[in-house]
Amino acid sequence: MNLKKAMGYVVAQTFTPYHPGIPVLIPGEGITEEVCDYFIDIPSKDIRVSGQETDIEDSESSCKLTEKIMNKRDLASLKKVLMQKRMEFLNKTSKAQREIDIDLSTNVGDEIDTASQNSEKEMYFELVANDKVTLDAINDALAKIEKNTYGTCEGCNNNILLERLKAIPWTKHCIQCQKEAENPKNKK
Repeated sequence: MNLKKAMGYVVAQTFTPYHPGIPVLIPGEGITEEVCDYFIDIPSKDIRVSGQETDIEDSESSCKLTEKIMNKRDLASLKKVLMQKRMEFLNKTSKAQREIDIDLSTNVGDEIDTASQNSEKEMYFELVANDKVTLDAINDALAKIEKNTYGTCEGCNNNILLERLKAIPWTKHCIQCQKEAENPKNKK
C-alpha cells in the first residue's frame, strides 16, 4: 500500500470490495505540497474519508468532502437492518393479503356494507402495492451488498452518504439525485 501524508491525513490507494482503487484519507500527521496538488487534481467524488470528515475541496466544484467510507461493521449493520425490514414488510404484506382474502370470502350485506368493504379492499390493495415497491427496493439493496455495489448512487455513480444509508438503507440515490428525480420540472 502506497502511503502519503496530506493535511493531517495519510493517503492510501486502497483495494477494498466497497471502493476498489479509490484514494482514501486516513487520520495521520503532516502535509506535503505534492500530496495537496495530487488531491486538488482529483474530483471529490473519487476521494473517500476513513473515520471522519475532512475539508479538502474539489478545485472544479468547490464542494467539501464530508462522506465517510463504509467499513465492514457499517455494512454488516445495514445488511441486518435491511433483513429485518424485509421480514417486517413480508409479514405486513402477508397479513394485508389475508385480510383481503377474508373480506372477499365474507361479501354479504347491503349496498352500504358492500361499498364500505370495497373501499377497505382498495386501501389494502394500495398498501400492499406501496409495500411491494419498498420490498423490491430492499431486495435490490441486499443484492447490491452481495455484488459489492451497495451504497453507489444509480443516478451519478457517486457514493451515497453513510448517514443517508442509515436513515433509508434501501435508497438507490444520493440526496442530490433524489432531489432532481422529485423535482416536478424534471418530470415529463
